[in-house]
Amino acid sequence: MENDKISIIISHFTGRLIDGCIRTLKNINAEKIVVTTDDTWVKPSNVKCLYLIPELNKPAFKRNQGAKLAQGEYLVFLDDDIEISYNCINLMKWYLENHKDTGMVYATLYKMDNHYKIDTSGSFLSESGFLYETYEHRIEPKPVLAGKSACCMIKKDIFNKIGGFDEDFVMYGEETDLSWRVWLAGYKVMVLPYTIAYHAFETSLKSRGYYNQYYIHYHGCKNYLTMLIKNLPVQRLYIVLINAFIWFIMGCFMWFKNRQRAKWLFKGIWYNLRNFDYIWKKRQAIKRCNNNFFKHIYKNPPAAYYLKRFTDYLLH
Repeated sequence: MENDKISIIISHFTGRLIDGCIRTLKNINAEKIVVTTDDTWVKPSNVKCLYLIPELNKPAFKRNQGAKLAQGEYLVFLDDDIEISYNCINLMKWYLENHKDTGMVYATLYKMDNHYKIDTSGSFLSESGFLYETYEHRIEPKPVLAGKSACCMIKKDIFNKIGGFDEDFVMYGEETDLSWRVWLAGYKVMVLPYTIAYHAFETSLKSRGYYNQYYIHYHGCKNYLTMLIKNLPVQRLYIVLINAFIWFIMGCFMWFKNRQRAKWLFKGIWYNLRNFDYIWKKRQAIKRCNNNFFKHIYKNPPAAYYLKRFTDYLLH
């Protein structure tokens, strides 16, 4: 019998890494839902499946569709390139049940091809508006702005209350925007060191051809700016200008390396200028029950961190 408290929602695009994901869930007593645009994938008997047309391969939309089908009190979101460790999901549920002030938790992710290398241990907002991602072997749970939606859990009532994932994001940053709104709703977001999952993202198990360059550059730029406009406190809105300027400079540098990618960056900036009124209305619709949490989600990295991220982005 399914655990009526947990619903696991897996967003699937293509490939067979999902088979390993499903295999690690076989002993988990929970409702399992796969939302996929791959009509060649054959679901196991113990999994519910929602097949969508390829044009709807939009992770934020797919996760929301899965959440609408879910019956559980706790929603687990997994990417299809994740394998979970023993008791990962049960421990996330235990933490949320026993910490009423927390609305969402993330697992600590390790690389699937190197179980000693951390993929992420949570991220914070920096003065530049970009995320400061950490790779720390922690002992205790840590409040963060966000982790990766590759493995996270949120209370369903909170998810519904704040409106779920923003589908305008399509992909990239949608979980950070969601987590920020959990904080604004008056709840903490935590990364748990003892809930571990293994991620194939940027490993030898996934070729570079898997990643859509248009999504990376256009939606990456667009979503960062949208997220900042929506969620920053009024006194910190100047960070939007800093972030937009950095994206513009990156676009200028990119112009001499790959003009198409540079155009996508400029298009992401233009989206926010053209749709500023629409984004501002989203901001005004957010109920801000908590404005004293910023110290928990803000951390400035050393200059070397910015330089490395900037050069990595331009070169790769």
